[in-house]
Amino acid sequence: MKYIQRLIIIVAFIALSFRFPCPAKESGTSGAAAEIYIKGFKESFLSQSPSRQKAIAADIMELGRKFEAIIDSAEFYIGQRDRRVATLRNRTAGSPAEKHALNRALIDEYIHFSFDSAFAAGKRNLDSALNLKDANMIAESRIDLARVFIQGGYFREAAQQLESIDHEAIDPKIRAEALLAQFFMEFENGFFFAWNRQDHDVAEERMKALYPQIIGLLPDDAYETYQIKTKMAFYKHQYVDATGYCDILLLKNSDPGNWDYINALGDMGFNKLGAHNYVAAMDYMVKSATLALRKGALNIPALRKIAELTYIAGNTELASRLINLSMDYAMAYNSKYRIIESAKGYPMINRQLQEQIEHKNNTISVAAIIMAAMVIMLAASLWYSRKQHKKVKQQADMISRFNQTLMERNQEIESTNHKLSEIHAVTGFLTSKMMNGTSICRELVGKLHKDVSLKIKVRQYDNLPDLIDTFQKEMKLHQVDIDEILLAFFPNFVEQFNQLLREDSRFRCDNGVLPTEVRIFALWRIGLKKNESIARCMDYQLNTIKSYKTRVINSSLYEKDEFYDRLMQIKVNVKV
Repeated sequence: MKYIQRLIIIVAFIALSFRFPCPAKESGTSGAAAEIYIKGFKESFLSQSPSRQKAIAADIMELGRKFEAIIDSAEFYIGQRDRRVATLRNRTAGSPAEKHALNRALIDEYIHFSFDSAFAAGKRNLDSALNLKDANMIAESRIDLARVFIQGGYFREAAQQLESIDHEAIDPKIRAEALLAQFFMEFENGFFFAWNRQDHDVAEERMKALYPQIIGLLPDDAYETYQIKTKMAFYKHQYVDATGYCDILLLKNSDPGNWDYINALGDMGFNKLGAHNYVAAMDYMVKSATLALRKGALNIPALRKIAELTYIAGNTELASRLINLSMDYAMAYNSKYRIIESAKGYPMINRQLQEQIEHKNNTISVAAIIMAAMVIMLAASLWYSRKQHKKVKQQADMISRFNQTLMERNQEIESTNHKLSEIHAVTGFLTSKMMNGTSICRELVGKLHKDVSLKIKVRQYDNLPDLIDTFQKEMKLHQVDIDEILLAFFPNFVEQFNQLLREDSRFRCDNGVLPTEVRIFALWRIGLKKNESIARCMDYQLNTIKSYKTRVINSSLYEKDEFYDRLMQIKVNVKV
């Protein structure tokens, strides 16, 4: 039922798109064209050698699993976003200029998760600016509304807003913003209506006409200059040039909380995908989508491409989950544009998943038919083999239980092997450290014995305390640091441990010194699971250890049991 509702919405939005001028030839919004597009990437992937396919698929799956973990925390980040928006909405503004700026800040938030809210704020700002008759405010309000319309796929309405701006009456900076908005509108319009598939590409012509106007209003090395260069190169399938421009954008703005940086990561991913560099494309898109999710966004173009890459790598189940999530987000955002984009891969991915399910069901049906035939045969000969049938059934049940027991034992063996592997790594490393430490201690004790004997022999008794102090200092000097051992087992433990905690409760490791809380849980992970053992190892009071553990668990993203389960998933990676 859920799939039928979605398909009805997709058809309705595609039908709605015909209210805009479309080219006479095949549109990029058609399901067939989209399937050809995705199948082209699939064919390129399959043209690789089997070993290369396996390596690419493994890397993509690893990135996909990491992204799944971020998706599971989406509700937490949406809560942060809602609190951030509530703070803006509760802020008071005195002058009209302050109100205008506050509304623009709200639009910048809404545009990433609610088309309707962004439109309402934009319309409110435009009405206020029109009442004030301030040309610059009016222009900024129309630019904001155009940006909202572009995200929703309403290019005609966006064009109407931008064409209504009086370029002669506004500041050059705002004029540049208006021209940039028009350029980005033509770029999105070109892909939405697939002008680049026509003999006469209207969108490209308009972008080329806008390009010198924008360049003339910007400094030579402006961030926006490289933005339009990236868009133009990508539109013309010049992926090498486009990735070069993206590198510059990422260097110019490396703040992960800035939307320009997030969008540049996504653009890099799209260009890497265009060049059929699947792993790099997946990496950049996952980074972009992860940062967008952490800001509570629902308007995430990279999400559907992550789904398509996962599909290409062969994990149809995960691809279906991601494309369904992309569709859910697009519907929640209420963007015709994003719904139609998600609809490109939605039918094919879910159709293949459905085919796999049907294949399994057919297999079960065939097995059921065979079993039914056997039952009929057995029923016909029941008068002869009733007792035998009972015995066979008992044996079958016994075999089933035996197989189940074997499966459970195999799982236990696999778990035990994994633990033994970790124990082997731990004991090998500790043995090495202990043997090395023992060797040094022997040398120091031998040296002390020799020196003490000499001092006693020559009756220099007053020098014995200094000799013993020197020995103790040398012993301490060669003692192995706990943090050194823990970081040898878990080089990235702090980063992985931080993923289990809320962002405001995470730790740093400076100069190889672990925070006390992190050291406690690293010792727990390595095998010291009793508070008394940890306290003795760290020379702390038992209650102190309990207090630290309680404080950390209270700041975790997970319940206590799940927290410890995820902690145990941090793998030992001994680096001797």
